[in-house]
Amino acid sequence: MPVNLSPLGGAASQFFDNNGVILTGGKIYTYAAGTTTPQATYTSSSGATPHANPIILDSAGRVPGGEIWLTDNLGYKFVIETSTGILLGTYDNVSGIIGSNINATSIEYYPPFTGGLTSGYTVADKLSEIVSVKDFGAVGDGVADDTAAITAAFTYANSLKRTGLVATIQHPGCTVVFPGGTYNVPSISTSFLVQCNVQSDGAGILVPAAYAGTVLTVGLTNSGDLLSTADITLPDVYKPTLSTIVAGSTGVRIANLNASVVRFGRIDYFARAMHFGGIGQGSVYCDFFLGQTSYADVIIYITPGSGGWCNANNFYGGNFRLGGARVTGQYHILMDGSAPATAIVGNNFIGTSLEGNGAIYVVYAKNAYGNTFNGLYNETQPALKSVTVSGDTLTSVGHGLPVGAMLTFIAAVVPTGMFELTPYYVVDVPTADTFKVSRNKGGTAVTFSSSGTSVQYYWQASCYFDGSAGAVTYNNVFNDIFAPPSILLDFVNVGQALNNGEQNVNLRTVRAFNPSDAPSFRASNTSSSAATRTSFATYPITVDPVTQPTLWTTGISDQGIMFQTPGTATESGRITSENGVLFYEALNNGTLAQVPSGFRSVGFTTLGTTSVPANGRAIATLTVTGASVGDYVVPMINSALPDGIAIAWARASAADSVQIAFHNWTGAPIDIAGAQLKALVYRSVY
Repeated sequence: MPVNLSPLGGAASQFFDNNGVILTGGKIYTYAAGTTTPQATYTSSSGATPHANPIILDSAGRVPGGEIWLTDNLGYKFVIETSTGILLGTYDNVSGIIGSNINATSIEYYPPFTGGLTSGYTVADKLSEIVSVKDFGAVGDGVADDTAAITAAFTYANSLKRTGLVATIQHPGCTVVFPGGTYNVPSISTSFLVQCNVQSDGAGILVPAAYAGTVLTVGLTNSGDLLSTADITLPDVYKPTLSTIVAGSTGVRIANLNASVVRFGRIDYFARAMHFGGIGQGSVYCDFFLGQTSYADVIIYITPGSGGWCNANNFYGGNFRLGGARVTGQYHILMDGSAPATAIVGNNFIGTSLEGNGAIYVVYAKNAYGNTFNGLYNETQPALKSVTVSGDTLTSVGHGLPVGAMLTFIAAVVPTGMFELTPYYVVDVPTADTFKVSRNKGGTAVTFSSSGTSVQYYWQASCYFDGSAGAVTYNNVFNDIFAPPSILLDFVNVGQALNNGEQNVNLRTVRAFNPSDAPSFRASNTSSSAATRTSFATYPITVDPVTQPTLWTTGISDQGIMFQTPGTATESGRITSENGVLFYEALNNGTLAQVPSGFRSVGFTTLGTTSVPANGRAIATLTVTGASVGDYVVPMINSALPDGIAIAWARASAADSVQIAFHNWTGAPIDIAGAQLKALVYRSVY
């Protein structure tokens, strides 16, 4: 039986009475703590032979054999009397002295709180709630191999998962702590499985440059089960500086995870920095606090596996930079639910910062809908490249531009017909060094009538929404993009992709002051045909603008005001303006009919000697271009008429001619020389 030395009379102790006289024949009674129930003590560390109870002291006042040993994990009460039974003292709740090798399971833990446990909970129980990787031998000096220790820590913590309300929901039962330091894992061969809470105090995991697998997999990996309510702060995960990115390598993968919080550290030098992909389940209702990544092929990689999904999660912050030249296969954020077809729905990216020019697409989405990007900071602009302009051909050696690329230009002297910092689209690439541009996607190349000087261009970043092969890709919305003035973001919708781009679905009214007289509401549509490009439209009450966006009846675009036959998406006509004159074109047939203007023109004159006879009239004639007999005439006088003079009538008397009659109500003639006349003429019939 395990025993521990008694702190009272345990070894070679000598007892005395209250007068300092040796307690010869004294008695030591031992009971269970707090009771009068006798409880045995032992003569040696073997715990084999019990003492008599009471223990009778020898003539020297010492315990026979010289030692008292107490049963492990038991509390005692000691009562000491003289040989004649006079009480000298009572000592309760006495436990044995634990040796140097302490087993936490043998130490009871009593929480220092009112109402806390008083039994049944050990120090081992308390310590098992939170474990450190250093408890399992990790060093964290960046040199020692900590692979086995980290594996052991997670294996232990994961084993304490608790089953939730249903068997398919598991909850963390332990927290693994990474104290500050660099944890070198040169012998990693498979992913560290994280199914517990994690706390990192500025720690990092250093991964071998050649490692091609996943470093950390967070969540359950068996199909159909979810880890729920986890609170995870991950260490940084990175390879040595300037490591070559290895195909297939992943920093952190989020598997089957529900209603949890994950805080990412910095992740660098992996093909996929963060992979969100369920296994028969997915990630849902989680809050992901993103860190920083500067070296990866894909930073956020959302591709749920078979039967999986990634829905209704919040992605906060994150600083993602992909530098260098545009590289096919590099993306800041890639959402692909097409292989196999799964759902990527209702995720919110909030305050994410996208930098650098290395991504072929800043965001790529396929089989993804209802995802929002709020307060996105866009600084993805490349360096300026020089270009020479000759007519419709622009030359920039090794430009690498594809058809459809969006460019903006600046110049010391702008070529005639070119607008600075205004989107142009590459519509033709005759050679590797030349290209042509249009103001419209797929439009006719612009011919510039001068070459300008010091012309340069930016190749602006783009987001690609793939609706090919029946993919459901719609309503992926960007609200409030922040960027320097020279940085734009293009939105490319392909196939059946619909309603993806920058908008503010909650914007209803705006009150704004713009010193430059910029409109409060601004929109352009570059994906529709050049003939329409509708930006604002109205719909019949029987049409749902969200599910039937093409069935508008009246639309406004840079082409004017357009009309469609209700419910058919067939254009019925449009009103355009040329030099201030309105024209109507029916059915897009190329025949323009001028829309009669209500206002003709205006005429002015200053009268010379004009005498209005007594009780009579005088008529002044003005030239008004466009006036026609029957038009309405509004006469105006810029100076006061003499007393007794009134305007009797005004009329369009002939083509381009207006008469104004003055009547004299007095008995003497009146000269109205110098009167300044104005006539406004309006069409009488439309």
